[in-house]
Amino acid sequence: MYINDPACAEYELNFVMTGIIVNTSLAIGTLFIIIFGIIKSPKVVDASTRAKIERKLIIHTCAQSIMLICWFGSIYLSIGLPNLSDEMFTFLDTLSTFLFFMQHYPPMLLPLFLK
Repeated sequence: MYINDPACAEYELNFVMTGIIVNTSLAIGTLFIIIFGIIKSPKVVDASTRAKIERKLIIHTCAQSIMLICWFGSIYLSIGLPNLSDEMFTFLDTLSTFLFFMQHYPPMLLPLFLK
């Protein structure tokens, strides 16, 4: 089953577009909630272990949400743009695979390297 197969193209396109809309809107919502939480949080400088862990997790969540938006954006470009050449489709598909790995693995390691 490929997206270019005429028998499955419409179903596959609807399935992928629904996933793009849902996941991208949730990632954008996550970023808004983080920004709202940072604005509304008390402005106290806290050097405790708990505060450091919270800062690391906020950075982790922001990085992962941004990369998720980029990943689904590249998927949308690869299937949503009409009349793409085979080379451009291959490039955008490869880009989405690269962004998939960048969305999953570097944000997991990010909290380990933050001070």
